[in-house]
Amino acid sequence: MPAASFAYGYTNGGVYGDIEELSIGLDQAGVEVLNSSLADRAQEEYSKLLTELKKEESNYQKAAFYAGTMAHYISQAGIWKALWNETKWGELNITTWLSYEGAIEAGLGKERLPKPSFNYRFTNLTGYYNEFFALSPIKKQPITAWNATVALVKQVYPMVENLAMDFNATIMKASDWPTEYYNMTKKCLTYAVEAIYAALEKAMLEVNWRYLIIPRPVAFYDNTTNLLNLSEMEVRYVTSTGTYILNESSMATLAEAWFIFYDSQNNPLELSSNPIPLQFNSQTGKWSLTNTLARWLKPNCNTSVIVRFDMLRAGPTWSNLSKTFFVVSYFNVTFTSIDFRYSDSDWILDIYNVTAFCELPEVGMILPEDVYKATWTIYQYGMGFTTPINRVGYPKKDIFGDVVNGNLTYNENASVWEALNIDLGWVVTFTGVILYIVVDFYLNVPVGSSLTNWHNDVFFYPFARGESTNTFVTRPHLLTVSMPQIVYDSKKKILNAYNITAYDEYNNTRIDHYYIHEMPIDPNIEDIREAHWRIFTKDLFPSYRIGDLLWDPVKEWWYVEGISLDGLPDGEYCLRVRFITLVNDFYGYDFYSEPSAIVKVTSEPNRFFILTPAFFLVGFIVLPILVASIRMISAKNFRDDSSVLTKERKK
Repeated sequence: MPAASFAYGYTNGGVYGDIEELSIGLDQAGVEVLNSSLADRAQEEYSKLLTELKKEESNYQKAAFYAGTMAHYISQAGIWKALWNETKWGELNITTWLSYEGAIEAGLGKERLPKPSFNYRFTNLTGYYNEFFALSPIKKQPITAWNATVALVKQVYPMVENLAMDFNATIMKASDWPTEYYNMTKKCLTYAVEAIYAALEKAMLEVNWRYLIIPRPVAFYDNTTNLLNLSEMEVRYVTSTGTYILNESSMATLAEAWFIFYDSQNNPLELSSNPIPLQFNSQTGKWSLTNTLARWLKPNCNTSVIVRFDMLRAGPTWSNLSKTFFVVSYFNVTFTSIDFRYSDSDWILDIYNVTAFCELPEVGMILPEDVYKATWTIYQYGMGFTTPINRVGYPKKDIFGDVVNGNLTYNENASVWEALNIDLGWVVTFTGVILYIVVDFYLNVPVGSSLTNWHNDVFFYPFARGESTNTFVTRPHLLTVSMPQIVYDSKKKILNAYNITAYDEYNNTRIDHYYIHEMPIDPNIEDIREAHWRIFTKDLFPSYRIGDLLWDPVKEWWYVEGISLDGLPDGEYCLRVRFITLVNDFYGYDFYSEPSAIVKVTSEPNRFFILTPAFFLVGFIVLPILVASIRMISAKNFRDDSSVLTKERKK
């Protein structure tokens, strides 16, 4: 029982998925009911359906569920497996039954059951029924679900033995069955549909259900004024006592017009997001629209009208589509002002004094009742569009990869749209980047913006767009970095640094391991974040000794251990650190921290040689050459350092 087994939320503790355990039995003559568990179960769901429909505010979804479960239990009485009498016909051959079901499934290929799309409610539904078993049920006298189930059993019972015995398991598809066998199965299906309808009709009578009769609307649309007219229509409803005119005094709870939008092939594409309330003429007793501003239309789109009504003890009912569709163009909106101010000190942007006017006289100045969405977006200047007033670039993203945008609100006192206190702390503008403001108004009347690029391709936007005339750039952040604390072993020439901290001035953000190595950023930008140290001379000339800082998660500071100063020329040195965070100004050596305390690097004393008298004279001559050689090697080492540093500086 798929429908019942997976209808979440509406079981109310009931047992579903039990259909295979239920059956209904008749005596040998097929007259007296001996086992009615299937009929009893159908009646339970029937009672639930009545209870739900009798409520002041019925839950139609839940009522439809109960109607579906009732129908499934009733229709089960139309299959020969549920009616099998083992006393009369022997043990049921379950293999034969499964083959029978399989043949029906195989005979109903997907090509016979077209899949409905969005427009299934608004098109001819004749293409969506089962073409193989084309049934022609007859309307029966309304009866309860229990009586409908029993009546169905008595209709099918005489065919049960033949359905089982005459089944040919070698025929794999129902579409290949012999005509006589096909007709027997078709009869069972027809009787089942008639039984379901009889029970539903009985339930509708018991709750005094009302059926609405809605004529097809006739629409007239004026493309120059955006005014809609619907001819007067008389809506009726039918009850068990007669047919009546639906008017406001007779419990009309819903009366509205909707739009259906079509694609380029004139297939129904979507329903409008909101309806227009219909007007009731108490003198004529009819519904219509007269010179009504057509809100919720879609610009540049073929459109038709559909109406919907509802009332107490009835379900929401749609009409057919209007006979013809009309073409909607679009209207222009002019932005008269878009101002902003950007504060370098705290990266706060205010967008204010945003005003716009629609060329439709009924709209004029854009107010909240005309707009269902008003947005701002930071754009990065781009080139390639020739329309002067539309300097189209592309949306700017922050360092996390999120487009920088938000909603505008309407200031009733100043009669302007605005967005204040926008935090741009994570928005970086590198060299050459220029930013500006783009404002989009999504109106409930058909408006649009048209742009042409350098290929003369025309782009249409179904909203009103305005752009600021001024531009701006964001300021890079300043970092506060502590002076490195150092410990130096002069004998081993090993330097350790610790207690290094750094803070971004933006929200006083601590630059920790997460900030540098773990914080997710936009994957489309180069991740140049780093925390490193470097050795400098006393006069702050950089050396080639450079490396990464380490993070101590317990003490929450940066540190480095085991920096070897061996091989550096004799002299005085210091350590400086630098942090690059994507949002700070990190170019040049000037953005290193304050230098650490000075340490001295001293070479080992010169080696002395004891020369014998025979070699004294030679040694006297060699010694100055040895000293000169040592000095040349030292000078070369320093020049090697200097050449590397010069290259670094040029970078």
